[in-house]
Amino acid sequence: MTLISIEAASKHFTQLKAVIFVLALGLSAISPAKETVRLAAGEWKPYVSSSMNHYGHFSRIVTQAFALEGVDVEYGFFPWKRSMLIAAQGAWDGTLPWGYQKDRIENFHHSESVTMQRYFFFHLKRFEFDWKSYRDLRGITIGASSIYNYKNEFQHAEKEGEIKVVRVGTESQLIKLLLAGRIQLALIERRIAQDLMCRSFSPEETDQITYHPKLQSEGGLHLLLSNKHKRNQGLIEKFNRGLKRLQTSGKANLEFLTCFQQASPRMMEQVISP
Repeated sequence: MTLISIEAASKHFTQLKAVIFVLALGLSAISPAKETVRLAAGEWKPYVSSSMNHYGHFSRIVTQAFALEGVDVEYGFFPWKRSMLIAAQGAWDGTLPWGYQKDRIENFHHSESVTMQRYFFFHLKRFEFDWKSYRDLRGITIGASSIYNYKNEFQHAEKEGEIKVVRVGTESQLIKLLLAGRIQLALIERRIAQDLMCRSFSPEETDQITYHPKLQSEGGLHLLLSNKHKRNQGLIEKFNRGLKRLQTSGKANLEFLTCFQQASPRMMEQVISP
């Protein structure tokens, strides 16, 4: 009697497990899969990088904003031109981070500004420098990146020969030229310069460099989603909602200065709030 009861109970238990398994399959079938957005980027520390935690500070904000709206993010890293191209073609959903340009509206939805990028003239402390207009820059050798389009006024002055500009490929090259005395000014985005000096230059080198407090230019940095996909209009709206929630909570601040503070505390007195 006892043996029969155990066998019966075992049979019922097996049947119950089968029912539960079938129900679980059914629920998973009717439950919508979590939405995923695929974003292409290049290397631009500390904003975005394949080697940084969360893929960089900008990417961290993007991931968190989408997460608040139930969207996962997948990142891919490519040369910058390719990142823009594959996003414009719709092979990837979007790309980041980019400044606002009218000619991109044809191919992309632009998010609200995630943060501001601010450009300043960096120089050696021993070089006494002040400027109020581009006329004050005459006779000074200025280093700038060959891959950036700077403020129209700057580019016009360069084109017309009113200022002397040496173009190089990277911000690291600009700082090296500055330290070597081959240029007198380096036009660099402030957070990029500060992070780069922390990571790639010695405290002795960093301590030689400062920047003029007059802002050369500024502009917002955005997430771009391709117009090729109809769902991206809804995704950009979700992102903007999530970003607003982050900003309201105070969690959208980009934490850029920890490393730089350790590298050169004295220069921190000149840092302008993000």
